[in-house]
Amino acid sequence: MSAVAAAADASEALVYRYFPTKAALYTDVLAQHLDELSTAQTSAQDELPVGTSARDRIRTAILTHLDAVAHGPLDWAAPLADSAVEPPTARAVRREARQAHLALVEAALQPRTDARHRWAVTGFLGFLDVAVVAWVAGGSLEEERWPLVDAALGALEGALGDWGR
Repeated sequence: MSAVAAAADASEALVYRYFPTKAALYTDVLAQHLDELSTAQTSAQDELPVGTSARDRIRTAILTHLDAVAHGPLDWAAPLADSAVEPPTARAVRREARQAHLALVEAALQPRTDARHRWAVTGFLGFLDVAVVAWVAGGSLEEERWPLVDAALGALEGALGDWGR
């Protein structure tokens, strides 16, 4: 907390006034980061023309996700992945953000409630988490951006069996 206070040019007591624990500070920073990602995702989807295909909506979501994590620290490369080592409050924030992202993906797809569809969408987010972490760890190379996007789209399409719209 002293490093945070020094970076903010504030007293440590002031930092503790707003964040009684390191976990509270971490959770707040995480929530802000995830809110920024959610806002970027919503804005990108809103800019698409009416009638945009499901594949193109998902592509836009992937590209927005990559933009958000490309130049940040590796720890932020999988912002929606749950981590057992984080404080419970941070895990709750991540789970809520993941549910919102699942809803974004679901909104782009033909409504279905079967188990295959549920597992396809859940598996897609897992694939995206792991692939994006590897991409960021490798330096977020621009020449690997589109192969990653195409692989993620292919993973979801293969799991779904059909885009549906």
